[in-house]
Amino acid sequence: MHFWMLGIVYEPHQSYARMALAKWLKLVSLMDDICDNYSTTEEYDMFISSLERLGKCSVISMWYL
Repeated sequence: MHFWMLGIVYEPHQSYARMALAKWLKLVSLMDDICDNYSTTEEYDMFISSLERLGKCSVISMWYL
């Protein structure tokens, strides 16, 4: 995963961004695998809708910072 991020963020001084992107991609991949293997369609839909609501709240609260 780290080498994939090296193709996106390749400058040596951007190593922190590479590590953060690699960790984020690992988390997303893990969440996707868990949802695929252990959840029903209804549970997956509820999870996605909660993530969408969280994203909307985060964007709205960001404007007040």
